[in-house]
Amino acid sequence: MNNLLMSKQESELFIYYINSKESYIVKRYLQKLEMYFRLGYIFSTQDRNTLISSLIVKAYGTEKDIIRWAINVLAFITSYKDDEAIACIKKISSAVDVDPDILISCISAICRITKNRNSNIIKIPSDIDIDPKLIELCRWQSGRNIPAIQGNNRLNHEKCADLTLKTALINLGMEKLPENYFSQYQNSDIIGDISTSENKIIKQYSIWAALENKNLGIDNIKVDPNSIESLDDNVKIWIVRLLCKHQKTIDNFYDIIADYAMVSPSDDMRLNLSIGLIDKFIEKMPKDMIRWSLNENVHEISLNILKHISFFHQKSPSYNDHIDSQFLLYRKDSQERETILSGCKGTSLWSTLRTKEVKENDGFLGKLPSSESDKSMTINNNNFFNSPIQAGAFSAQGSAANLAEVNNKIQNNTDKISEALDSSKKIIETLELEDDKKEIILNNIDKAKKENNSEKRIALIERVLGLLPAASGAATALNDIIKTFLTDFTLG
Repeated sequence: MNNLLMSKQESELFIYYINSKESYIVKRYLQKLEMYFRLGYIFSTQDRNTLISSLIVKAYGTEKDIIRWAINVLAFITSYKDDEAIACIKKISSAVDVDPDILISCISAICRITKNRNSNIIKIPSDIDIDPKLIELCRWQSGRNIPAIQGNNRLNHEKCADLTLKTALINLGMEKLPENYFSQYQNSDIIGDISTSENKIIKQYSIWAALENKNLGIDNIKVDPNSIESLDDNVKIWIVRLLCKHQKTIDNFYDIIADYAMVSPSDDMRLNLSIGLIDKFIEKMPKDMIRWSLNENVHEISLNILKHISFFHQKSPSYNDHIDSQFLLYRKDSQERETILSGCKGTSLWSTLRTKEVKENDGFLGKLPSSESDKSMTINNNNFFNSPIQAGAFSAQGSAANLAEVNNKIQNNTDKISEALDSSKKIIETLELEDDKKEIILNNIDKAKKENNSEKRIALIERVLGLLPAASGAATALNDIIKTFLTDFTLG
């Protein structure tokens, strides 16, 4: 696998979000970062060292999921020369009250870091009884050649500890498990029995394994997707994702996807669905995907839907028309535009959209400063509202630290935000927009007023700006309000 150097902006934003005080944000970006590393991405030496320091801080924290995911990421970015990181993992693993899940993450990390040459440096606390098979499974996760099962060295899935079984399922998903590991029968047969477990975590990991392993699918598990409403929330999410693995299952269970998952109040479910559908298309999708695109409020999910629509625009006239009509409603240099152009690159629609960009009359956020007072607004592009995933939107330096400072200032000025949003709402009500679109915009403003988390509020404001026409008189007035609002947060 060839290594791909992550850009400075991406690296800084990952580090910024990993240092967030919001646990769900930290966990999400740790998971994304591990995925990037699995795909072969690397950080520059300077950013790598900064990231390792941030990960060590998180690993010494108190939240189990954050500790575990921080260690998982350290396993990919740390080498045997990184003494501080290895010392951190050893210290966490040797704690008297170490959680078994965290201990297994530590063992797996050391196996990967040392390439299985020195995994014994982990000293397991004497009061913790660890199944020897767990150590073996951890070593296999980092190995290239998985040995065949010998004699009775199998795992009895009905009698083994839950932690051992969960780890074996992780190995199965990673395709790091010997065939016939659970019995004389093939692993693909036994996973069906495991998926009926009353333990919701074991059930979840069995479905995850069926998703991740290229040789498995919905037919290998014994969970009926039609009974989705009666399942535990963690299981529902992965059932939906598994339904998206193949176009045939999308077609067979489309009612669940369109009428249940797309409109689910669970952000996690809609996020997993949007990821699963990025590269899948069936003829009945366009109407529902376009409806979803117009109503979705979570920025990351919206981008995933746009990736799908733009990638398949040649298969659907509705997709083509949707992209063509919506493109200029997104701000110049926004992630939305970047996503659309990337998805339709090399097609006639790409040429059409690029021509429109050249001709468009930019609003405030795309103009150069026209006065000395404007020049105090050090904005080099307009990604601040349109793209929380990118850095450098609000400062010439383009660092995550600047974005953090802006977010802190915004969070401390709730009254000004509310006042600006009220004024914006009055102006938007005067715009000539389709009723559905205006309702979506106004609903987003109401949600932004009630939202206390700055990053979520920014995502809602992004959605409003992305749907507004840039050239109308009312939109210009709205931009002036935004300009006044942002001036309060200009960085010196």
